[in-house]
Amino acid sequence: MVNRGGFFKPEREGNLYINCVQAIYYKNIYNKSYQLLTKPIFSYQRISMNYLIVSDIYGLTPALSKLSQAISSHLVIVEPYNNKIQAIESEQDSYNNFIQQCGHDKYTDKLQECFESLKVPTTCIAFSAGASAAWRAQLLTGNTHLKKLIGFYPSQIRNYLALDANVPCEFIFPASESHFNVDEVIKALSTKAGVKCYKTNFLHGFMNEYSTNFNAQGLVEYSNYIKQSSR
Repeated sequence: MVNRGGFFKPEREGNLYINCVQAIYYKNIYNKSYQLLTKPIFSYQRISMNYLIVSDIYGLTPALSKLSQAISSHLVIVEPYNNKIQAIESEQDSYNNFIQQCGHDKYTDKLQECFESLKVPTTCIAFSAGASAAWRAQLLTGNTHLKKLIGFYPSQIRNYLALDANVPCEFIFPASESHFNVDEVIKALSTKAGVKCYKTNFLHGFMNEYSTNFNAQGLVEYSNYIKQSSR
């Protein structure tokens, strides 16, 4: 349960056996600035939430926490680095760091474990590598509390087109990708029951302020989209 200040209040019973992070903001009443606070959610706690936010290769950043808080105060962030904030480097360096410290398979395992631990109806919002991992993990869980997956620019999904949707899935693709044909992937996914795909005019990473493809208009537009489509 979350109070009006946006803080999670863990219950004493239940089990959320995952390494997640509470991303919360404390509002300074004097200068109205926001300070990022992070607090581990320890194993075997039950957290009431409506949203599961799954990061890209950059993990937990102030920008992601700000975006998450704009979506809802009822959320948990899942990221690859066990609550350790990573240095913001070039995209290639950050990708290499992701592969070394976590990788796609381990990220999928973490998401599956997270999905299995859900105790309340939850929508998963995932980005890039997180969206691809969520696509793989959603098929492996039978937990009916996972109600929907919204994935942004899931580039690795091209390697898992044989999978099906166990929950309603919506994917937002960029205008183009350097490593594959976006239209062909959309065509393959759109034939599957429970899957909807949309192609934007923006590029991969447009929701991430640290990406070279960040687009402020796209961030506002699809932040509103998330809130409307998750009702």
